[in-house]
Amino acid sequence: MNVFAEVVLIVYLPAALALYLVFPPRRATLIVLIGGWLFLPVTGIEFQGIPNYTKMSAIAMAVVLGTVGTEPKRLLNFRPRWFDVPMAIWCFVPFVTSMSNDLGVYDGLSAMLTQTLMWGVPWLMGRVWFSDAEGMRELAMGVMIGGMIYVPLCLYEVRMSPQLHNTFYGAPPSSFIHVGRFGGFRPVVFMRSGLEVGLWMTAGTLAAFWLWTSGTVRQVFGLPLGPLVGGLAITAVLCKSLGALLLLIAGLGILYTARWTRLAIPALMLAAIIPTYMYVRTTGTWMGENVVNVAASISEARAQSLGFRFDNEEILIERAIERPVFGWGGWGRSRVTDEDTGTDVSTTDGMWIIAMGQYGIVGLTALTTAMLLPIVLLWRRCPTRYWRGPPAVLAVIVLLFMADNLLNAMPNPVYMMAAGAVCGMPAFLMRAVGAGQLNQRGQVPLPSQTRTVQPSRSRTLARAPRQRPVIARQSTRPPDPWTPRPRRM
Repeated sequence: MNVFAEVVLIVYLPAALALYLVFPPRRATLIVLIGGWLFLPVTGIEFQGIPNYTKMSAIAMAVVLGTVGTEPKRLLNFRPRWFDVPMAIWCFVPFVTSMSNDLGVYDGLSAMLTQTLMWGVPWLMGRVWFSDAEGMRELAMGVMIGGMIYVPLCLYEVRMSPQLHNTFYGAPPSSFIHVGRFGGFRPVVFMRSGLEVGLWMTAGTLAAFWLWTSGTVRQVFGLPLGPLVGGLAITAVLCKSLGALLLLIAGLGILYTARWTRLAIPALMLAAIIPTYMYVRTTGTWMGENVVNVAASISEARAQSLGFRFDNEEILIERAIERPVFGWGGWGRSRVTDEDTGTDVSTTDGMWIIAMGQYGIVGLTALTTAMLLPIVLLWRRCPTRYWRGPPAVLAVIVLLFMADNLLNAMPNPVYMMAAGAVCGMPAFLMRAVGAGQLNQRGQVPLPSQTRTVQPSRSRTLARAPRQRPVIARQSTRPPDPWTPRPRRM
């Protein structure tokens, strides 16, 4: 990695803070986080005694310092809720793991800081900035526009091979072996792999398509959204990621099933499949042969790739079960090495097996719960007839991200921010956004802003039911002698 990449990482922090002086804080947070993840180099600067300064740490520090410098009340007024507990456990469990493995306090604090910057800070930004109607709309549009920005870059690398990261930063982000697919190239741009780019273009396409068909957004920068959605979809196909395309189809199926049939069954089924897969793989109940056979009917190369992943999962599961509660920690301790040569003989692909190996069942449960809560809370808080607009599509994108993590390990802070935003959005706001009950500023009108017409007195009397006159009957009983009689005037 050349010096220019390190200079970009160092300069990015003050440049990002300057954006908070130009744009509103919410918009600046969106630009800093999404823009940084899309264009910063996949590298890091090593320091003695402190964790490495990486792409993610630069973004996390920028959004936290920008929020503190512009609107500190946003953080001071933040109140944790019960649905923040899984993410808090996921950020804290590295410290417990390090202590249980006798790796020391420094190792635990360093691992916990790295985990918090990667996962906890984006979740917090989603809770603080994007849990209202206006913020949710801006976040969904940010995912859509981020996908549109990547369209020309992806098309360039599809034609010319993945060279942008190498051209600007002096080295490719990953091995060039995996970029060839179906007689062409798979774009990598400024991300770690072509699989990550494929999932990002899937998220951008899904967000754009749903915002367009639901009527939430009709134009972007003065251009009609329909043709732009078509360009996003074509680019997603040209990314040549079969898994990402299947997830795109699954996302559209979930959203349209909710719209047409008002059923959330596909979303809940996919949410249930994810922990079920982890369970059957960990216990050895299911070995995956039938899936490999189906993949072989489509492509022999895909079948070999799946078989290789399943074989490595089995040996990694055996290693993880040796320390099942809090895992092995970092430094490659959860991997499998040859006893004679000491070389690493395992390949980790799925994020779930990495989480289980490093942080045990406690960490895996916390991560899975945090990423599945958005779709579950959307189902509990908002009827499916209101699954229109940003909350629904963002919850589905997070669900697809977690499903992809069964076979891949590609953390993206945008998905974590979306998860925090959806979890923090109140039920009445979800229903109001889905029902289109927003004013021109994209906000739910307050009761004082709603004009109430009082019916006139004549109409009130006319609508009142007729009552029979009550005729008082004269009593035949003699008057009470102790009751004083009224005087005559």
